Amino acid sequence: MASKYLIPSIFSVIALCITSCGVKGLPGDKLITSKKQCPTVELSSEELETLTQKGLQTNEENKMGEYYFTESLDKGMPMLRTAALQGSLLAQKEYSSMLIYLALVEMVKGPMGMSRRQAAEEGMMFHILTVHRGEPVEDHDKETYRILLDPSASFPKGFFSQDSGMGWVLQSIDPLALNRARKQAFLWKDCWE
Repeated sequence: MASKYLIPSIFSVIALCITSCGVKGLPGDKLITSKKQCPTVELSSEELETLTQKGLQTNEENKMGEYYFTESLDKGMPMLRTAALQGSLLAQKEYSSMLIYLALVEMVKGPMGMSRRQAAEEGMMFHILTVHRGEPVEDHDKETYRILLDPSASFPKGFFSQDSGMGWVLQSIDPLALNRARKQAFLWKDCWE
């Protein structure tokens, strides 16, 4: 019979806090600065695709159902973050998805030593950025995204208490963090065109 303490040491639920991975520039570097300066692209398209795929594969190592191995995420998420900053749309989608899940659905700290707030902010920034870059939006979410894509639009009453679609996810984010995220996404929306 397996000890109840053995299973958490073998793998962790994605909702558990992921420890700092020691990658240069992480954690704590703030991407959300409200500055237009685009991230510097240093990788070729082939290198970018390779890094993105390696990050995705690494995140999946030792995964059991919906449970992720902490060490795998410690290694894979920095690769996806780098690829996202280099302009990979796939990396931006996958990286933001994981951060949003951790910070806004499970309501735990983000990977790489990020606070929950930083993970939520960065996840939403990259998510909004993917929509600016052409990712489709469900019809029932169009009004929510109209607000998310326009940083000059005020958050209407009830915006953070919707009960379906993307609006449901927004119940868990600080309005100031979301405002910073949408402003940064707007500033960077043309960086990789």
